[in-house]
Amino acid sequence: MITFVIPSIGRESLNKTILSLIEQSNQEWRAIVGLDGLKLEEVESGNLYDNRIEIIELEKSGKIGKKHGVGGEVRNKIIQRITEGIIAFVDDDDTLDKHYVEKIYKYFEDQRVDCLVIRAIHPNGFVMPPVGTKQLRLGNVGISFAANRRFLLKHDLFFEPSEAEDFDLLKRISLKGKIKLSDYIGYRINH
Repeated sequence: MITFVIPSIGRESLNKTILSLIEQSNQEWRAIVGLDGLKLEEVESGNLYDNRIEIIELEKSGKIGKKHGVGGEVRNKIIQRITEGIIAFVDDDDTLDKHYVEKIYKYFEDQRVDCLVIRAIHPNGFVMPPVGTKQLRLGNVGISFAANRRFLLKHDLFFEPSEAEDFDLLKRISLKGKIKLSDYIGYRINH
């Protein structure tokens, strides 16, 4: 089973993110939304009442003085709740192509990978990592990836909150296991 990790600071776009999951061609998924310092009643939650979605209210993460915490801290708390399968990530202001789940399952079955990076597209049309790129570089990759839960926990691979936490985790994953960079562009940033 694929479990999506969704840290949220209560953006209105969360409903669009969840709708992009509900509209997947493959419905074999679940999601855990971690509300960072918020209560459910504070969040516009029209699409959150799907039985595959678990909502957890977390204490505000991050440094004192910040309005909201660092996404990696919230993701780590959610990862620790997942007991099996594939862990995928999506932010509360991003959306997924309707074949995203289907593609993840196919790559994990066919390629026998520990982690799959799916290309993301910005509203301005910039693709990250750029098409044709074979290596991950700082600044050309984001949170659009999925990893085997057992592999992550076996190697104690979690986010280390920083400006480059997504890249840093992928770099550490690549040192321990097999990463595949997909040609598929299926993650939409700020859509």
